[in-house]
Amino acid sequence: YDYYLEFFIENLDNVKRILEEVSMRKLPKDWKNIVLPVCEKCGKIATTRVVSVDVKEGIRYKCDRDVGYTKGCGHEGVVSIESHRWKLMWRLDWPSRQDFLGVDCEGGGVDHFTQGGSWDTAVAIHTKLFKKEPPIGYKYGFILIGGRKMSKSKGLGAVEEIVELLPPEVIKYFIFKHEIEENKDFRIEPGFLLRLYEEFQNVADLYESLGLNVDRAYWKKVYAYKLSTNGVRKWKSSFSDILVYYQIYRDWDIVCKKLDDCEGVKYLSKYIEKWIEKGFIPETYRVEYNPQKPPKHVEAVKDFIERLKPSMRDIDIHNLVYEVAKSHNINHRELFKSIYYALLGKDCGPRVGRLIVALGIDRVKNDLLKILESSP
Repeated sequence: YDYYLEFFIENLDNVKRILEEVSMRKLPKDWKNIVLPVCEKCGKIATTRVVSVDVKEGIRYKCDRDVGYTKGCGHEGVVSIESHRWKLMWRLDWPSRQDFLGVDCEGGGVDHFTQGGSWDTAVAIHTKLFKKEPPIGYKYGFILIGGRKMSKSKGLGAVEEIVELLPPEVIKYFIFKHEIEENKDFRIEPGFLLRLYEEFQNVADLYESLGLNVDRAYWKKVYAYKLSTNGVRKWKSSFSDILVYYQIYRDWDIVCKKLDDCEGVKYLSKYIEKWIEKGFIPETYRVEYNPQKPPKHVEAVKDFIERLKPSMRDIDIHNLVYEVAKSHNINHRELFKSIYYALLGKDCGPRVGRLIVALGIDRVKNDLLKILESSP
């Protein structure tokens, strides 16, 4: 950057004029803040104000600016260009970096592309000072956290937490599936993340069956999946299934065998463990096998349990709930609640069919029939 700082010092009047024209605001008469020196005393950079700047004499500054979140220490000093204890102001930094890197095309957040913003300034610096064609620019939306722009200084960075809860390909899929200029609102909430895992899994199934030859309505998501994984899926089982099985058995070897997906289970195991460690599992997916007599619809629950067969699939078990509810003339929602209570001691849980398959049909049948037949 040394060359560019020296260039801007020599062209200070033109730099100031361009900044005023582009931003449509008048700068102070003695304005020289083309560079931000690092204060020799307190080490801050945002609080320094340039008093004078010269190629040979260096950057004379005073650390006295109040930038809202911090204040200057009042120190006055000089740093040389060769010390590199400075950086260019952002509106000059960007075009300088593009120039020395030979950038042809570069994107930026939509805020940089507002009229009179930093992109307009970069274009003006390229054309009017560097006498060169500017790069081609395009804008992209923000990644939001719960509707608010990511900001580490405001405690909205959350990147460390996100990468503990989601594997990289799911994070990339989330970003790629949106339009470039669209804001991407990410929520660190169990329900949101489970739906994202499920969507990723469904799109993976679609890609593996049809490739990119899908209906136009799904093409963007399928292509986002391909970009984020190179078309290779690392797990077959759903995240929610692995989550449920691990809570039941607490042994990854057993979960591997039960789901017949050892590589996938091992790949997702550290994320599952982090969900459990953080208490991040939603109530619906909290599983602790606790067989007991339900407070209501005992006969219907007993009938349902007696009709279970070892060969049943999860969908067969799910449909059986509706059949039994109809035969006992009760609302199926009430029967679901009673079955959950009989299995978990609460009135909600994962899908009943998947839950019973995970627990083991014979195990559930034996345990509950003993309880229900012995209860008065």
